[in-house]
Amino acid sequence: MKTLIVLIENYAIGGANKYSEDLINSVANSFEHIEIWGNPEAIKTINRSRISSEITLKSINIFNTSELIKGHKKIQRVILRLLFFPFSFVINFLSLVKLSIKLKKIKPTKILLCNGGYPASLYLIYSCLFIKKQFHPTMTIVSTPTRKTSYLLSLYGNFLDLIVRKNSHSLVVNSHAIKKELVEHHNFEEEKIFIVRNGIADSTPLFRTQKTSLSIGFVSRVEIAKGIRELMSAFDKLHNIYPDIELIIAGDGSLKNEVFEFSKKYTNVKYLGHFAGNIQELLSTIDIFVLPSYQEGLPYSLIEAAMSNCALVASNVGGIPEIIKHNFSGMLIPSHNTYALYQALDYMISHPEKRIEMSNNARATFLNEFTLERMKKDSHFLTL
Repeated sequence: MKTLIVLIENYAIGGANKYSEDLINSVANSFEHIEIWGNPEAIKTINRSRISSEITLKSINIFNTSELIKGHKKIQRVILRLLFFPFSFVINFLSLVKLSIKLKKIKPTKILLCNGGYPASLYLIYSCLFIKKQFHPTMTIVSTPTRKTSYLLSLYGNFLDLIVRKNSHSLVVNSHAIKKELVEHHNFEEEKIFIVRNGIADSTPLFRTQKTSLSIGFVSRVEIAKGIRELMSAFDKLHNIYPDIELIIAGDGSLKNEVFEFSKKYTNVKYLGHFAGNIQELLSTIDIFVLPSYQEGLPYSLIEAAMSNCALVASNVGGIPEIIKHNFSGMLIPSHNTYALYQALDYMISHPEKRIEMSNNARATFLNEFTLERMKKDSHFLTL
């Protein structure tokens, strides 16, 4: 029986989850049986409605200190991490031995290690030592790896790189930027890295209601690294010139109170908090979609906005330039730069014909490069 085993350890519901689910769906017809294994908290993050009911979900023992210490102050987190480390190491070592025994009994055709960032899940990285090439383990990496500046952390990072390089069959990334980072700074072999970009099922953009003013939209976590403070500062400047322009912010995060207070300053700023509604309906109310992040992989939010015919303004980081070609399908700006963001938004507002042209080009880019059909085609190598 052709069997696929998927290992996950991811607690933050977001793009990494969607990517894993879409990747599994892309290869589902090529396997007779698929099982997703993860600790209970990780299994909860799987959106059952997005994957086949025939796919089995199974809980396994993964001891995650990060989950246990979440919410504590920094010094408390350091102390707790040191206290938990020996237990974490022993429990996960025993879990990996048990995992290896189970896999030898099942003898799966393929094993997929769904890692979000890199190195991220140490459990998934160490699992390479126990799984090894006999089961052809493939690891996904869907956010740009961070470089360690500390000497000791750099040495440890090199050790982790060595484990993955020697014991994995291949890596799957969702952007050229991530592949370049892994090759140039982590010494991975270029031929072992396959690019499978995020895919979204196409849907005709909803009709945009004619309005007297434009709407700028931000749909992401409201965190410092997402550039939300730069967006609020840019809007302060824009509001002086275009008093009727609207700003819509959707997303939860550590800055939610700050964003809420900002929204109280203006009648034309809407803060929706965590958004669980129809994303297409929300995007149909947005004319200019903004994502001024400091770091990204290949964000689903931008692809969804491109599909919905929004004009795009985003930071020139990670895989974003693979979605936006500057002045063709949107505008790229340097990260951490409020004035550049203000200038780009001002240009979009004051040049309606160019804005509409770029939004149409963004939609065309989506249709050519970011559909589920394209993702399925690119992931074919996983079934060989």
